[in-house]
Amino acid sequence: MKNRGRLLIAAHFMYDEHQHHLEPMNYECIHCKALHCLDESTHRSSYSFYDCCAHGKVVLDSLPEYPDDLRKLFSLRHLRNKCRVYNNMMAFASFQANLMDFGISRPGPYCFKLHGQILYNMNAASFPKDIENATFGQQFMIDEKEAVKQRIENARQNSKGDTKDDIKEEIVTKLTNIISRINVHAESYRMMNYQKSKKQTNDDM
Repeated sequence: MKNRGRLLIAAHFMYDEHQHHLEPMNYECIHCKALHCLDESTHRSSYSFYDCCAHGKVVLDSLPEYPDDLRKLFSLRHLRNKCRVYNNMMAFASFQANLMDFGISRPGPYCFKLHGQILYNMNAASFPKDIENATFGQQFMIDEKEAVKQRIENARQNSKGDTKDDIKEEIVTKLTNIISRINVHAESYRMMNYQKSKKQTNDDM
């Protein structure tokens, strides 16, 4: 039985010599311009696809243009190479899920595997107990310079290898300023901080 089980596992990872290829993904949907493989089309003569817009039945508003200063940052090779690090530094909540590790080596690209429910944990308290320990959304309630300092320190503590010394303060400063200016959630945190400060002032009077 053991040998049979091993053979079944080995057979599972054997390649079929008659593989099917979808060919290049360079066919535009005539309705929404999304790119597809030709075999995905149900109306090959017209290049109309269902998976993107249901043959033109689903129409979404165009995404708003992002600010020029953010566009300039995206042109930097450093930011593109470290985008995950900088993205995590600007997070409003932490990500929690059960990651799956099958303990075996599989061919092909890495696959990020999850099981069960995905949770996004926001701060347990709306306001930080002290400025030095602000995290996630709380960092939009404190002084921007202090927030930049904390984001860099936290990123270096949680990063490995060259990333620790490869975080540029000027980029973190620009991202903090941009998000504080245009993000509705950052505005909400600032409003909460304003209301708290106003209440403290009234209580002192």
